Amino acid sequence: MVGYTPPTHFGRNFQKQFGVTPSEFLMRKEH
Repeated sequence: MVGYTPPTHFGRNFQKQFGVTPSEFLMRKEH
């Protein structure tokens, strides 16, 4: 997943599932 740029529909599905955008999820995961 690292370095993968998600298409718009992926970002929407991701946000529905996790409640955050992919970029926010990655930022939280790093810290």
